[in-house]
Amino acid sequence: MAKRRKEENNSSGQDSFLDIVGNIVGILIILVLVVGVRVKNAPVTLSIPDPRREAEEKTLREDLQTEAAIRSDVLQAAEKINTIQNSLVVQDTIRSNLATKKALLEKEIESRQKELGSQKQKEFRQGQKLTEANRQLALLQMALEQQEREKPKTEKVASYPTPISQTVHGNEIHLQLQGNCVAIVPMDEMIEVLKADFQEQLHRMQYQDEMTRRLGPLGGFRMQYVMERHVIPVDSARRPGRGGMYVRLKRFTLMPVAQQIGEPIDVALQKDSELLELLAKHHPGRTTVTVWTYPESFNAFRRLKERLFQLGYATAGRPLPEGIPIGASPDGSRSSAQ
Repeated sequence: MAKRRKEENNSSGQDSFLDIVGNIVGILIILVLVVGVRVKNAPVTLSIPDPRREAEEKTLREDLQTEAAIRSDVLQAAEKINTIQNSLVVQDTIRSNLATKKALLEKEIESRQKELGSQKQKEFRQGQKLTEANRQLALLQMALEQQEREKPKTEKVASYPTPISQTVHGNEIHLQLQGNCVAIVPMDEMIEVLKADFQEQLHRMQYQDEMTRRLGPLGGFRMQYVMERHVIPVDSARRPGRGGMYVRLKRFTLMPVAQQIGEPIDVALQKDSELLELLAKHHPGRTTVTVWTYPESFNAFRRLKERLFQLGYATAGRPLPEGIPIGASPDGSRSSAQ
């Protein structure tokens, strides 16, 4: 009987334990269901990139980098300023010490001068004068040695007799000197061509007052000349009641076909040059060389004149302003040779 009761007690204890376990399991299941429902109903947050936010973050990062760089520059500048200030303090200290030493030395010199007698002061002043004299002597010796080392350049000045200028009436050779180049001007040949063309154009001047003609090229030059008609009024005619007209040359100019023609002055003065070959065909005593010279070639003209003088030719210089061609007119003047 006791054994049965003991078994019944054990059986009822086991059932109680099982009930407790069952209750706990049920509670866990209910909690799982509640959590699942909450998770199901909870809002979903998606990680979608925002362009504006990324731009702001990028700007922020750049600003942080800029701020760091500026901070570094400021620290470096502050360090430099501190170094300079320390250097200024040191220099001020040195300057102050030097000024103090100078004042002490001046005071000491003044004190010693007062202690010396009149004779001592005189000797002191004489010593100062001697020191200054020695310094001046040393400077003069240095200057003298410098002058002896620098040999003066000797410049040779050529001197030639200057005859009285005479108007040219005989044989004449014309040259153009421009850009330090010597060009032979075919003046006589161009004038002959002008005369022939002038005669051919006379009949056309009956109906016009002025006419311009162009000739050439010849020898590297072109000619341009102007012919004009003059009417003689009846009241000024030699014979009463009869007037008339005549045509004459107004002016002519010679223009080179290129900007620079002829031989360079160094070539023209050498043997077998075109210029010396031309001069060899003309007698020096009866030929004048007229040189039309532009401003940049005045030095070359001196060299050319010297060579012509050595060869025995008289020379006439005709200076021309820059840009003005060789020309002449019936009212112009003839060349004057030396």
